[in-house]
Amino acid sequence: MIGRLDQLEAARRALASPGSAVVVIGGEAGIGKSRFVRELVAGLPEDVEVFDGRAAPTSIDRPFDVLRSLVAEAVKPTAAEAAADLACWTEGGAVIVVD
Repeated sequence: MIGRLDQLEAARRALASPGSAVVVIGGEAGIGKSRFVRELVAGLPEDVEVFDGRAAPTSIDRPFDVLRSLVAEAVKPTAAEAAADLACWTEGGAVIVVD
């Protein structure tokens, strides 16, 4: 995490703030995005639920497809319903990681 500690701390502060937060991690292949996410998730409180989803190449025109796939039941008609289901399953908060 050489040179990334300030960004990691900023991401942790964003996730710890009240309400919702979005942290976008982007960049070229091989710059350490996966490692950054592992470090970020490892520092979360134990009562925070982590949902990990991977987008399919065919879902490029359906931006919430991966969110719906995280819901164990049948595909929800809207992304809002899928997000509501995820929120109901958690008590201490949730982090959704999408790749």
